[in-house]
Amino acid sequence: MNFYQKQNQRIHRTHITNSITIMIFFLMMNSIIVNAGESSCLDEYIQTALENNPGIKSLYHNWQSEIQQIAVVRGLPNPTIGFGYFLQKVETAVGPQEYKLGITQMIPWFGKLKLQGNIQTLKAEISHYEIQQRSNEIRSDVIQKYYDYYLLNRSIAITKQNVALVRHWENLVRSKYTSAQQAYGDLLNVQIELRQIEENLTSLQEQREVLLGHFRALLNSPELEEIALPDSLSFITRSFEPEIIESIFKKRNPKYLAAQTRIELAETRLKHQKLNYYPDFGIGTDYIFTGEKFINGSKVSGSGKDPFVASVSLSMPIWLKKQKAGLRLAEYQIQSSLENRQHLENQLNAEIIDLLNQIEDAHRRIYLFRNDLIPKSIELLNTSETAYITGNFDFKSLIDAQRKYLHFLLEYERSLAEYYQILAELELLSGISL
Repeated sequence: MNFYQKQNQRIHRTHITNSITIMIFFLMMNSIIVNAGESSCLDEYIQTALENNPGIKSLYHNWQSEIQQIAVVRGLPNPTIGFGYFLQKVETAVGPQEYKLGITQMIPWFGKLKLQGNIQTLKAEISHYEIQQRSNEIRSDVIQKYYDYYLLNRSIAITKQNVALVRHWENLVRSKYTSAQQAYGDLLNVQIELRQIEENLTSLQEQREVLLGHFRALLNSPELEEIALPDSLSFITRSFEPEIIESIFKKRNPKYLAAQTRIELAETRLKHQKLNYYPDFGIGTDYIFTGEKFINGSKVSGSGKDPFVASVSLSMPIWLKKQKAGLRLAEYQIQSSLENRQHLENQLNAEIIDLLNQIEDAHRRIYLFRNDLIPKSIELLNTSETAYITGNFDFKSLIDAQRKYLHFLLEYERSLAEYYQILAELELLSGISL
């Protein structure tokens, strides 16, 4: 080997080694540094989504309509006014009765109006839980898309660094090939590897536009140009007890609370249905217009006086088959609500256990990649690169070491993103921010 070849090899060895060291330092620092703006930016996106979402606005208006309905069902029915004309006048001692005008107010049986108000209040409460549930779902959706976008951007950044590294290797292989130190096959391998990585990078960049479009739709914010992302994600080990999460969701999960309220609603309807066995009653008065009476051309004393008539009426709940069917209906609704709550409780418990297992698995994978596989893959990559330059290692083994490092780094970022996505799902089930 002549002096020029030795110097050329030394220059490339130093250049490539420095490039690998800088790239690894850059990528690892991005995986460790904690960005203080991570939480604030995400909170702003969540707030924007909650304020702009048409579904929440629709549920809010529905809730307000249910509240207004409380006053409607608690009020007395409208009074009825009646007018009667005597086709054949009734002669009385004081004159003929010509027509009458009356008003009647129906009054439901004692307790009916109160129960109707209670029923409507429970309906409004269920509507409010629906708003809370939808808000929690939107919050979870924003978090899911946010970390999907974060992972995609980290994948793009890592892939770009990988492209730069492979290009440096291409230069190294070219120099060795021109100096007849390496077979032409290594140059083809590095070019194929580079082409595959560049194609993957193009695909990732196209996916970013798609994800950004979904995020805009979720926030109902078409003018959003870019999502503010942290340079890295912080990670703190957290443990959750299934019993504690179960006790929390029974008090805070809107869907579960709505299921409980539906039981109370069905029981209140049963009480109201039992009152239908009792009659409603009405009170009213009639004013009868009486004409004047004359005898032998002389007006009878006291004639033409218009009498008032007080009246009381009762409804007759005589259709017992109808009343019994109403009772059975209310009883079936109670049983249905009880079974639905039990089903929901079982489902939530199973999902919570599954999510807690996923969190434990994410913990394990994060520690595995961060503390074991990534450091070892870095060591393998550096060793392989040095061995290849000195001619003690084939290029395919170097590419394999590079692929391992890239795979472990991407899986580490994926595990971090999935950890926060799983945590968001757990928060959705528990009904609180954990």
